[in-house]
Amino acid sequence: MNKQRILVVTEGEKIDFFADVQKELLHAEKKFVWWPTDVMHMVTIVTEEVGEAAEAALKMHYDKEPVKNLEKELIQVAVTAMRAWVSLRRKNG
Repeated sequence: MNKQRILVVTEGEKIDFFADVQKELLHAEKKFVWWPTDVMHMVTIVTEEVGEAAEAALKMHYDKEPVKNLEKELIQVAVTAMRAWVSLRRKNG
């Protein structure tokens, strides 16, 4: 059964999240200097990261792998989404 609850993100959680995003962004920009300029390739990269997050979630749920693996993948989703968003804004003004 799908359980839901109200979620309000605390200031501390925001600080932690954006610190992790910034750290991963710096790493990604050094490792992957080039970024595609066409929307299909940008979204494909983001989608690939979402798929890796889904795989990490399955492994966490069924194989009891640590939550840190999923957290890392979710940060990578945020970073690739940010890079795609920035690229689109620069391209389309």
